[in-house]
Amino acid sequence: MDSLKFKKYKLAGLVCKIVFTDLKHKILNDNYHDVLSICKLGNKLLLEKCNELSKKYLLETFINDVKIAFPTSISLNNCVGNYIYEKEGGPDFNLIKPNDLVKIELGLNIDNCINIFGESFVYTDHHHDYHHDHHHDHHHDKLLKVLDKLESKITKMANVETTNDDIKILVESFCTEYDCFPVENTYSYQHTLDHLQTDESKYIVTNHQKYYDEDDNLVGGEDICFDLEENDVFTINLSIIPNGNEENEKEHVYIEKYQPHLYKYNEYYHNFKLQSSKQFYSYIKKTHGNNVFSMIDYKDNVKYRMGLKESLENGVLNTYPVLFNKEKLPVYFKKFTLIVGKEKGINLSKITENEFNLNN
Repeated sequence: MDSLKFKKYKLAGLVCKIVFTDLKHKILNDNYHDVLSICKLGNKLLLEKCNELSKKYLLETFINDVKIAFPTSISLNNCVGNYIYEKEGGPDFNLIKPNDLVKIELGLNIDNCINIFGESFVYTDHHHDYHHDHHHDHHHDKLLKVLDKLESKITKMANVETTNDDIKILVESFCTEYDCFPVENTYSYQHTLDHLQTDESKYIVTNHQKYYDEDDNLVGGEDICFDLEENDVFTINLSIIPNGNEENEKEHVYIEKYQPHLYKYNEYYHNFKLQSSKQFYSYIKKTHGNNVFSMIDYKDNVKYRMGLKESLENGVLNTYPVLFNKEKLPVYFKKFTLIVGKEKGINLSKITENEFNLNN
């Protein structure tokens, strides 16, 4: 990987971490609790902070295009991810409350150098006399530390002598030791060309479950073993859930309460019949490129909703479903982008501004 491309990856990683830290601070200390407002603020800060740092480190003239790779989403408690806002969600998922488990995910694309970042934390309001459940506090701490340890171990082993199965075995065995499990069919994926993921992407799948549709066709890809290669770029998704089913500890049920908010046009082409679909496709590609976009911004436009419908019917849109654990068990995640190295990986979420300044 050439040095300029590497700098863009590092800049994307640094921006995402700074914006996440800012949002977390506002939630914990500044009474920012409206999920939709925080998501909008996150998207605004991603672009502003990237512009600010690219000027500060004299990279502005080398950058051609900056877009949000993954819109800011905030998912609470038993929501697996991808939540932004839903009218029917009410205070359960639209407002952050004391003792909520908060999961923030966001991403930035600088000239197709993409970084995805996501972390979990617990919002505790010390200004009010809420009854603390110390058992739950301990449980939260334990599982958040599991994610931290896994992140560190995976970063160290992301080298050319490692296979995806090595990482899968590490995650699953580590979770078993700490009485939790990866969310079923959790995909970590390789970035390819200017897409987050395509049919050519390689996948690391934890807690792989085979599902079949009504025609007995396998839903989801096969879990194929492969070697990591130097300069491969992966977004690692560590999504875990505590054991809550005594009869079958590995079985969890997830429900989809709402329509997806997030979509991404994939690499396939379709000759749309409706003029509204053509307009929607052209506008999304011009505005968002091959990145994930939020339909919340366009749901009030009837023509765009028609365009979305035809795109979905013809398989040219990837969806990011909003799933909830039926047993109301909390779901914890940590998501980070890393570059495979000869001896160990480079975790873009660990780039600090001091380090960026020294190595720029």
